[in-house]
Amino acid sequence: FLPAVREKIDRAREVAQSRPEDPQAVGAFCMALHAHRVLDAAGSCYERARALDPKRFEWAYYHAVVLAESGSGPAASSSFEAALGMKPEATAARLRYANQLLQQQQVDRAATEYRRVAGSSPDSAAAWYGLGRCAIRQKNHQGAIEFLERSAELERSGATYFALSQAYALAGDRRKAEEARAVREQLGAAEPGFPDPWLDALSQEQKGAYSLMSRAVQASAEGKLTLAATLFEEAA
Repeated sequence: FLPAVREKIDRAREVAQSRPEDPQAVGAFCMALHAHRVLDAAGSCYERARALDPKRFEWAYYHAVVLAESGSGPAASSSFEAALGMKPEATAARLRYANQLLQQQQVDRAATEYRRVAGSSPDSAAAWYGLGRCAIRQKNHQGAIEFLERSAELERSGATYFALSQAYALAGDRRKAEEARAVREQLGAAEPGFPDPWLDALSQEQKGAYSLMSRAVQASAEGKLTLAATLFEEAA
């Protein structure tokens, strides 16, 4: 870690240790660990935060995200379900839950969740992309094409065009499959994005020292040595 990051985590740990029954203090420490990718410790920490405040959406949701990123699929699904039980309108949580179900080969359940998002947020490219992937696995090739074309209209992403190339090929349209594959090669592999205010809050945890260090490197490259030295000192 950068010194400023280590100091931030240590400070959050000290506060949590001094107030072990305070879910906000413990949760803040969990978020610091999570933001800086200390996932095993963050997972254990979120378990404690959830025990202290079982009705807090954020602790269940963040715990689910950590479990998903750590490869603990069934536990992640359970935590997503708990989070959605507290905040069923949380679109980001429902999309991540659907993604997790699809990863676990629970295609019909995943499609149900994607459909719920598409119904409430019809401009969600991620929801239509998810429905398209489900339709491919359900061998509904024409349906997959329709879902994925809708996603591509909303957001041009490489992953969507890759899935489209698969759907066209399975439907027997080689020309369109090749066209979609060519677009995918231009766009890369990224999937459609979606707003997630809760993970945005985590990203704010990362910005401090890393942002300063990046600005310092840029200033140094531009010959602004006094500014670079100041920024390096602040980051350290």
